[in-house]
Amino acid sequence: MAIVKFGGGVTGIRGDLGGNIFSANTNGAYARPWANIPNRRTLPQTIRRYYWSTMMPAWALIDPLVKADWKLYAKAHPQVNALGLPYYLTALQWFTRCNARLIGWGGSPVTDPPANPAPATIVPTSLVYQDNGGNDEIWVTFNEHDFDGYWIIIDAMVIPHGVSLTWPANYYRMRNDYEPYGTYWSFWLAHNAKFGLAKVGYQCFCRVYTGDNQGLVSPAWGASQVFATI
Repeated sequence: MAIVKFGGGVTGIRGDLGGNIFSANTNGAYARPWANIPNRRTLPQTIRRYYWSTMMPAWALIDPLVKADWKLYAKAHPQVNALGLPYYLTALQWFTRCNARLIGWGGSPVTDPPANPAPATIVPTSLVYQDNGGNDEIWVTFNEHDFDGYWIIIDAMVIPHGVSLTWPANYYRMRNDYEPYGTYWSFWLAHNAKFGLAKVGYQCFCRVYTGDNQGLVSPAWGASQVFATI
């Protein structure tokens, strides 16, 4: 389904329409033929589908007064689509979004809508992506107590050397944890499982989110670094 913005004519389209995908990048708007990609039903996809399948039965058990609170929350929190226009999620969509996140993180699902604003972005000190004498070193460094009371969620994408080094769209979940202990978090094992051993010239794009026990997340902190031998 495409999103179309009308002005003096059509001023913007995002999504699929008439057998084509409409999007935009740094060079402007573009369209490409739509392709039906086979559904590989990977383990992460299967897990996410399971999380979402549990939401409707849980929603059916919610008290009508609490459902009304979710509706008020939905009306008070507009989202912004790819064309920069506001839109609104339904109460069920907010309930599903918050609880699917919490279950996926390993937290406890909630019944009531969020009572507090989403957490602010916590800015880590650095992203390290290098080979130190034959040992891969891939970690995010942060102040020890910055994430006390919060979840830290790390996503990453790696682009091999020689490929266009622009911010990619398809990230993989590296790790998520509640109140991580210490001052850095290594995800080299998860990196090797997803992308294989890093090589000189590879570029790692990393996003770090702050999550709370309401199922809300902060805007992402982002960084990238080219893998090199030191």
